Amino acid sequence: MSESVDLVTHNDIVVRASARQIWPYIVDPTKWKSAVRLIAVDGAPCGIGRRYRAAMPNDRDNVLFLVEDVEWFVERRRTIRLNEAEGALIGFSSWELTPAGRATKVTYDVYCQLQMPDAVVSEVSTDRSSTREDFHLANHRRFAEELTVLKRLVEGGTDE
Repeated sequence: MSESVDLVTHNDIVVRASARQIWPYIVDPTKWKSAVRLIAVDGAPCGIGRRYRAAMPNDRDNVLFLVEDVEWFVERRRTIRLNEAEGALIGFSSWELTPAGRATKVTYDVYCQLQMPDAVVSEVSTDRSSTREDFHLANHRRFAEELTVLKRLVEGGTDE
């Protein structure tokens, strides 16, 4: 039995680089995001209206959800809308790049309502609030770790 949960997270990190150096990683987060991969579904150029299928790297044919760019300010902000594979709205995620002296603050905000995986619900006791907190905390930590990887990639100057 799955359960609906709100996933609202705010993460940020300061990267010793310009927004221009960071932006390509926001456009294509596959080198630093650890979970799903965004696979373009049409030939539209990057920017508002471009659509993607979200899938795990080892199962690219299994669409987890759909993504569309809905806000696109080059080197400043990108917002994506998240929809279930069937089309229902799940939420939004945004990356914002803000100058911070000789560095750039990268902020990643997620506002979603998700179905908590059945495996998570069945493994826990009847304390649903604790389960929601654990789910939220695990995702918050994952997003923070991903931003740390982004920082290392940009500051290290390597795509490896």
